[in-house]
Amino acid sequence: MEESIDLGTGRNVVVGQLPSTGSTVCPKRRKVSDAWGQFTTSTEDNGEVRVKCMICGKSYAHGSSSHGTENMRRHMECCPKRTITSSVDLMMMDCDTKLRHMKISQEIYREKMAIGIIKHNYPYSIVEHEGIRDVHMYLNHEVKHYIRNTAKADCLKIYYREKEKIKLVLERVSGRICLTYDIWSSCTTDGYISLTAHYVDENWELQSRILNFCHIPPPHSGALLSDIVYDFLKDWGIEKKVFSLTLDNAIQERLKMSSVALHKIRESVKYVKGSEAKRIKFGELVQKIGVISSKGS
Repeated sequence: MEESIDLGTGRNVVVGQLPSTGSTVCPKRRKVSDAWGQFTTSTEDNGEVRVKCMICGKSYAHGSSSHGTENMRRHMECCPKRTITSSVDLMMMDCDTKLRHMKISQEIYREKMAIGIIKHNYPYSIVEHEGIRDVHMYLNHEVKHYIRNTAKADCLKIYYREKEKIKLVLERVSGRICLTYDIWSSCTTDGYISLTAHYVDENWELQSRILNFCHIPPPHSGALLSDIVYDFLKDWGIEKKVFSLTLDNAIQERLKMSSVALHKIRESVKYVKGSEAKRIKFGELVQKIGVISSKGS
């Protein structure tokens, strides 16, 4: 022990010894090991100090220099619950790191955003929202932000791509195509027209596809609407494959104009099929005027 002079009394005192009583005290050691942060301490009735793992609850004796923190450290290395937790944490950290630094395709990113806008009817301006951009930047810092006009162009690109796919499907339809047509007004009194195709595919399953849905300005006259529908059919390339057209009351007047011609056609067919001589004569006239037909006389 070291001696020092007490400035108040001038007497020599021993460090660690109380001047008044002469008794010796041991200074309390500071717990510097990081293992203490993983265990709790408790004192038994017999005075024994024990430490308890915060993860699995297993306890160890800790009261003499023979124990120290070695048993705690050994337990930290082999604790089953601590090992599982550490493995999961490491895996999550690894996944998070890979996600943040993963190389992404800007084209795929923009296409998925456009598909989301189309599916959920979001405004194009959603790509400019600060909150959306923050989320995407958190997931990957290499994301490049863009404006609403670019989002609109991406949506139109998807529309034209899917339209070409449907055109190829309609082109391969071996049978005829039935159409339904409707015109209605929105809550803002704007007029819209829709055209839907119904057909049987190669697997003999009924399919329906909305071909057109667009705004039409007034007037909504029968002549104008019939021209619009015909332009739709030509655009899809199915104007010669139509079997039937189911309409609302918008262009019934237009059909009345063709009723006379349809009546004459039906009567002419009945006349030609009335006898064999008439069919032969009709066939000769067809050949004479040079009408090309795949049907027999």
